[in-house]
Amino acid sequence: MRYPLFKHFCSYLLNTPMGLAIGIIFTCVLGVVFDDDFFVGFTKHYTFVVSASLSLVVASFAVAGVFSNIASQREKDEDSRKRKLLAARARLPLALAEMSKACTEGVRLTVEYPSIQSDLTKPHSLLDKSAVKLRLSEETYRTLEQVIEFHDNVDVAQRVVRFLQLYQSSTQRLLAQFEPRKLIQYWGEGNPMRVRAVEWALVQAIVISLFRYSREGILPPVTPDTVRTALQLDQQTSLKIGNIDDYQKDIQAVHRRYLEQDNAFNRT
Repeated sequence: MRYPLFKHFCSYLLNTPMGLAIGIIFTCVLGVVFDDDFFVGFTKHYTFVVSASLSLVVASFAVAGVFSNIASQREKDEDSRKRKLLAARARLPLALAEMSKACTEGVRLTVEYPSIQSDLTKPHSLLDKSAVKLRLSEETYRTLEQVIEFHDNVDVAQRVVRFLQLYQSSTQRLLAQFEPRKLIQYWGEGNPMRVRAVEWALVQAIVISLFRYSREGILPPVTPDTVRTALQLDQQTSLKIGNIDDYQKDIQAVHRRYLEQDNAFNRT
């Protein structure tokens, strides 16, 4: 703001009580100069006119003070929001790195699930180890909450919200699979564990898009191709996946379920 004093003075002149006071004063001055009858009437009632004008001026000062306090508080709130957002954006890459590791682990555990079912006879050992690798820190959650609360780009906030929703549901479903002797019923199309691996890849694709936003300020859409890329992100897991084309139907199923109907994934 280059001329704050001039700007506040203009705002002061434009408020209603001050405008009325200035209008009355100019009317009286012009009437006294150009109309003798007006001058006679003014001399009879000048005390009322002067007191009314002064009251309007005082009222205008009061209103201007209220407006000034409101504007000042808004500026402070906006400055506080921007500072908190800057702090959250500074921590966002670290949070995204942790989120990416959790998603990679989710894909790996889901893909390897058929080969590790024999370990489920050991009560909770595999469940506890898996939970630790999938868990996000409190600092990461705090960073994501601040991005959602303070970010001025609604699409970024919505995508972070969708990450949290899908991450939490995928985590609970995966950990439930490691509960000893617990039957988890699957409702959906395609191979259940393959579809869940693709869902984890979808969560990873969201993280990848947020990585690009944190670097370049561009929020790319999440498409079936980015989900396919995320599914092969970890080299060791990619080898166990084998032919990625076998997952194409599952990728299309996840696309129909989430991507086609959710603007948080499609907008750039």
